[in-house]
Amino acid sequence: MTGEQFKQLEDNVKVEQAAYEIYLPISDDLTKQHAIEIIGYCGDYFDLTNYKLNEGREPNQNNEIAIEKSMTLRHGLSVGDTFQLPVKNDELKEFEIVGIVDVVNDGYYHNQKVFFTKQAIYNMENDFISRTFFTVTDGFSVKEVGGNIKTDLNLENLSYNHNLLFYLGQPLDEMDIAAYVSLATVVLFLSIIVCLATIAVIYNSFNISFLERVKQIGIIRSIGCTPKQTSQIFFIEAAIQCFIAIPFGTFAGIGAMHVVFYILSQGSYSSFANFTVTISPLVITISSIMVILSVLISAFIPLIKTRKKQPIEAIFYQSSLKRPRYKKGKGSILSKIFAWEIILAFKNLQRNKRRFITTAFSLGISVILFIVFSIFAQYTFSTASERASYENNDFELLCFEQLYSLEDYQKIQDLSNVKSIYPLMETDVSINMEKSNTGEFLEASFRGYNKKAIKKSQDYLVQGKIDVDKNDGAMLVKTGRETEKLDYSVGDKISFCIKEEDKDVELEIVGILEFPPLSQNYRGETRPIIITAKETYTQITGIDEYNGFYVNAVEDIDFESHINLSENLSEIVQKNSGEFRDALADIRRGQQTKIETFVFIYGFVALISVIAVLNIITTISTNLLTRTKEFAMLRAVGLSPQTLCNMVRFEAIFTGLIGVTYGLIIGNILGYWLYNIMIDIHQAPWNFPWRANMIVIIAVILVSLMASYTTISKVKKMNIIDEIRMED
Repeated sequence: MTGEQFKQLEDNVKVEQAAYEIYLPISDDLTKQHAIEIIGYCGDYFDLTNYKLNEGREPNQNNEIAIEKSMTLRHGLSVGDTFQLPVKNDELKEFEIVGIVDVVNDGYYHNQKVFFTKQAIYNMENDFISRTFFTVTDGFSVKEVGGNIKTDLNLENLSYNHNLLFYLGQPLDEMDIAAYVSLATVVLFLSIIVCLATIAVIYNSFNISFLERVKQIGIIRSIGCTPKQTSQIFFIEAAIQCFIAIPFGTFAGIGAMHVVFYILSQGSYSSFANFTVTISPLVITISSIMVILSVLISAFIPLIKTRKKQPIEAIFYQSSLKRPRYKKGKGSILSKIFAWEIILAFKNLQRNKRRFITTAFSLGISVILFIVFSIFAQYTFSTASERASYENNDFELLCFEQLYSLEDYQKIQDLSNVKSIYPLMETDVSINMEKSNTGEFLEASFRGYNKKAIKKSQDYLVQGKIDVDKNDGAMLVKTGRETEKLDYSVGDKISFCIKEEDKDVELEIVGILEFPPLSQNYRGETRPIIITAKETYTQITGIDEYNGFYVNAVEDIDFESHINLSENLSEIVQKNSGEFRDALADIRRGQQTKIETFVFIYGFVALISVIAVLNIITTISTNLLTRTKEFAMLRAVGLSPQTLCNMVRFEAIFTGLIGVTYGLIIGNILGYWLYNIMIDIHQAPWNFPWRANMIVIIAVILVSLMASYTTISKVKKMNIIDEIRMED
């Protein structure tokens, strides 16, 4: 892009931020070893790239520069010093350093950067390459704006930041769109489940409360209150409850989220360190509307049932009590199998079917929620664990231009909290494929390992035997697409050519490995690997320096020590123009993410479950307490207090078992449906949630027994005569 084109881009109202970059690679005549990339820029450069100004200021004169932090380590430079660079016809010119720039580690090797003003680059009269970065103003389609700019400015190349666009909700390629649709479907699915459960809990609570007040409605109607006035009374009650509950729930929810985010942000590797809670009016509005509609419907449906009844009917209304029909002889058969309290409990449930179904329904809703979110959590955690299992070393230090020396090895060894070091020696070779009668050469990697690494290779051995003290053999790792051509077995001779020296080598294969023991598995090797002992490698290649190190820290290293060790290792890498990766931080961040996910998912399930459990306890207790007159009659005809208490317990247990049965069936079906949606995002095996199912069964039985405790306490203390004579 030319400067004139960039000016047009900046003036575009649909472009929010833009930065212009021109750069050219030159050789560093000071060291003769490292490549330096000269960059001239203008616009919002440090906002739109991986470069961040860490110290000093940006250059604004042609004789001023900002340098990358790694150059300060290599050359001992700081703000205020001068630095010489060849800028015109390899002529050295002196520049003043006015700023230090940090480069966000993206996991890839890059040349060292020196930052100029845009005009300074123009004055060098060299051929350069230009790039432009820009963001689209919110509210516009990135794809549409990008396409228009490409056409209007007659640009040859335009690429998109697909990862960022995915999170902004504007995926472009087919794979991203498919993943985004799957993710949105998962969120919608879970939201619908939660909303339906919330509506069901609200409806059930109001319905039970209302049915218990049918007699009150009859009394009010009998003294002259019209059906319309009766409806207004109950709708006003519902409105008052909404008026109290919605603001309370809103402030409580916002406060709870602040507390949760604060707690999660305290972790050393937390993903929430810089997060803030944003209050969304849309979410609050939707939640409020959902609650209001649920309450109105919950009050309206049972009210319709009673408006058609005459006052006298409503006063003596007992819709929940029905005389069950039993087959002749059924009771005698049951009495031979079960105790009397179990038979009585079973018959009472048949006689109170409406209340029984309502209670079981409330319980089933909480079971469904728990199972669905448990499956979601299980899938999420298995994905995180799978990614974490790819790491087999804590730190990775690689080099591309200048090899690490024995002195570097010693520096790493002397660092505190270092448990083990696995040095890597590597060079490119071509395997002679004459053994396979193809006459081809296959690109491969030839590596030298020390005894510790050779010993570690035994974990990946699939054929052969490794002798740590024997140095003249080779191990073969068959990786890449063309490895089927490597028809080698233990005892065969493998011939290969070292490219740099044009030297032919032949070694005996002593072992076949499934994976390379040092390389991070997540990278995915694309070439076969030939591994031999360090001494053999040095003897063949004549190289006694290292291409990299794989370092492991001591176990249970604390956060501060980990950061110090990571910074020390990073400095060694930057001095050698290498690549550094802190896999331990990735692992611990993954573990922290799992904890955070656990808190969010199960915290939410716990909140919903507490509401559902309280509703269940209230429902069961209310059902039982309204039957104290019935219990007194059973006592009067000779039923012992212990038998009566057992009957109450079995009623609660039967209700819980029926509710949990339906809840488990529906919950596992919905959970498997959710799993089939989620595998479009990431493939993972289906595992039936046995643990979650067992937890639910045990929890439901305990909750049901807890709900019957109040009634049992009252039954033990009841006065039979007083309870029978008591009027409703």
